[in-house]
Amino acid sequence: MLSVLQAGLPPGYIIQCIDCKTSQQFGEETLQLPPWNERNRHRQITGGMLSHLYGRAVEAVSIAYLDGKGAFHERRIVRAGREGRMVFDPTMPPFFAIAEWRDIHVPH
Repeated sequence: MLSVLQAGLPPGYIIQCIDCKTSQQFGEETLQLPPWNERNRHRQITGGMLSHLYGRAVEAVSIAYLDGKGAFHERRIVRAGREGRMVFDPTMPPFFAIAEWRDIHVPH
């Protein structure tokens, strides 16, 4: 299995599409959440692309990109499984999460 660097995709290359989906298509599929600014919108689109890249291990993903000279390339990369597992310390209490939801009602 190849890592991104082993596949010849160093930082600075411009991704054109991932599995034939452009960044515009990822943006159209991504739920828009506040704050309503360009920085957050880019973060949301990038998060959607990363979520797609971090799919099931051992499956391949296709990445089309422009290199530093502007030449178009496409690579299929097999996702690697993560080694190891979560280790719990028996001297620590169990972990849990608390979720809280509050509605703010604004009079009309």
